[in-house]
Amino acid sequence: MQLIVGVTLMAKPRKSGSSGIGPDYTVGYGKPPVKKQFKKGESGNKHGSSKKRRARKAEASGSDHDHLLLQEAKRMIPVIEKGVRSEITTDEAVLRQLAMSAVKGDRASQREYLDRTERARERLRKERSTRFGLLVQYVQEQSIARALGSTPTGSPVWPDPDDIQLDYVDCIGEVVGPIDVQQAVPFIALVAQYRLWHARLAQLQLMAGQATGDIQASYKIAIGTLTDLLRALRVPLPPSSLKQLDWQEQEVPADVMEFDDLQGGTINLDIMPPMGSDTQYAVHVVDAWAANALKNLRRPTKLDIVANTKSLVNRLQTERANRDGGAPPPIAAPEFGDYYEGLIAEPDDNTGAPAQ
Repeated sequence: MQLIVGVTLMAKPRKSGSSGIGPDYTVGYGKPPVKKQFKKGESGNKHGSSKKRRARKAEASGSDHDHLLLQEAKRMIPVIEKGVRSEITTDEAVLRQLAMSAVKGDRASQREYLDRTERARERLRKERSTRFGLLVQYVQEQSIARALGSTPTGSPVWPDPDDIQLDYVDCIGEVVGPIDVQQAVPFIALVAQYRLWHARLAQLQLMAGQATGDIQASYKIAIGTLTDLLRALRVPLPPSSLKQLDWQEQEVPADVMEFDDLQGGTINLDIMPPMGSDTQYAVHVVDAWAANALKNLRRPTKLDIVANTKSLVNRLQTERANRDGGAPPPIAAPEFGDYYEGLIAEPDDNTGAPAQ
């Protein structure tokens, strides 16, 4: 059984007039004035889409394209060289193919290769010169401020200008020291430890000069161990820390010459005679402490010179770019001597390293 439904279509009444607006047309919601209405066959936006909208669309499209292009440039491509299979990036493959075409005598490839190479060298020269200039300017400004006893923040800044090595021949600069407080603390501890053992070595040498006989061998062994320890402590220190190694005589704490006896007592080299069985035992204790401290220096403190140099250059570039707008002040460094009170005490774990 099929049901047929009849539908009656009613024609929409035409509005009077060519514009479809009758005499009873009133301006209101959805009924703009006649003069403001769009004309038939003409666009409401004669100048096209908004410039800002087009710019955002182009930027988004360009950004997506850049991401895809860089992803493709990093794609790994398998290659076989001298029977050895390896992988190189698309960038490397394209440049290698260009170089090979130039070597084979293709004139267009030769011109393009030489042109690219020269432009790359020029960009690198400018970039290296800019980086070097920033480091030179930083060293000069900080050195002058330090000589005058004042810095932009009223205290020393990291890195110390002594820790920036400048090669004026090749226009290369490197930061070989700490660039913030966290990086500086281990080196401060090493300097404090060096000062302690340096004072003890001087005392042992003084006592050895007044001794005779078999005890001289004990002094020689202990002095050799302390000398090796001091040499090892100096190795990782940057130039700014090396300048802090020497103590003035009045700065040496009174308890520097005291050692914890392994049997529970205390040994004081200041009041120890240069000879005797007790002295020989004390010298052996000092040698054991120094050997233990030397053993704990197997993992010396190191700095990432490349990362620190890049970090400082980026910071200086940002400060220069924002100088007119007020760049953030450089990181202030506390006075070197402020750390020593907590670093020169003998440890409780028998490691030979100063307390931190």
